[in-house]
Amino acid sequence: MSVELQSTSLDNSLAVKVPGGSPRAFIVLFVLTFVVIFGGSLALNIITNPRATFPNAAHPPHTDRAGHCREFESLVQAGKPPQVIVLGSSRTMQIRPLQIEKITGKRTFNFGVGG
Repeated sequence: MSVELQSTSLDNSLAVKVPGGSPRAFIVLFVLTFVVIFGGSLALNIITNPRATFPNAAHPPHTDRAGHCREFESLVQAGKPPQVIVLGSSRTMQIRPLQIEKITGKRTFNFGVGG
């Protein structure tokens, strides 16, 4: 009794078809997709700067004293100088100027800096 194995077209139907027809094309497509997604995510983080990871002129870090000075000077030059100034360490940074403005009715600027 002998058993004969026959090759069928089933072997070819189990093969995974790669877009473009070759493994090299798959790798190129994968790398390009990764670069586009990663680059887009990085660009979105730089533009919105949610955690102040990328300080810039639009989003200065909280410890930037010069940034506070520039912001204060721009308010004075715009003809809207603050009537109340909050000075202090990083603990005063928690105070929102809008809260003081609601209580006092005066323009407020928080000049608290982290140290």
